[in-house]
Amino acid sequence: MNIQDLADSILQKQSKLSIDRGFLVAVSGIDGSGKGYITEKLITALNYQNIHAISINLDAWHKLPTERFNSENPAQHFYDNAFHFDDLFQKLILPLKNQRMINLTTVLTGIAGIPQTYNYQFENVDVIVLEGIFLLKRSLQYFYDFKIWIDCSFETALERAIQRNQEDISPEQIIEDYQKIYFPAQKTHLAIDNPKSSADIIYMNDAKFV
Repeated sequence: MNIQDLADSILQKQSKLSIDRGFLVAVSGIDGSGKGYITEKLITALNYQNIHAISINLDAWHKLPTERFNSENPAQHFYDNAFHFDDLFQKLILPLKNQRMINLTTVLTGIAGIPQTYNYQFENVDVIVLEGIFLLKRSLQYFYDFKIWIDCSFETALERAIQRNQEDISPEQIIEDYQKIYFPAQKTHLAIDNPKSSADIIYMNDAKFV
């Protein structure tokens, strides 16, 4: 399967639903699986077919570091408290899906925990691609019209995380954080939510450095 196959699968499903609202796609997977890369290529493929597709990255909706991290039970705590999912869906995703438009200005703290103003302004949206980890929690699955799981080994994901170094820290600190917090939290997600079983498509993406 390639990116065009993904786009065609989405359009086939979209054609069967109402054109009065946006078509919501979740692109999820473990940290470092290549979700952002695949989403970018997917948006390009959809727009090329005259579909107004937009992407929304979950990272901006991180809770503050003091809320999402806890030394006593780091993996479970991160799984439970990493993101403002309620605000994300009630303020942005569901209005955008239902009305195909949004004009939202909000202050979010993102990964770094630094307040920033975000402007979400879209009109006449056909497809919304929401990208991020934990999107296929059982409590969220029913929101989506189409679900994509980006499959990748933990080994490859860690190599990618070290290379991209989003938080500008040492490789040793990245390895420690991923082994202590992020990957155990992802394994909790896999065990509790079984996200692969709910996905419409599992996209294999284990090539190095995507």
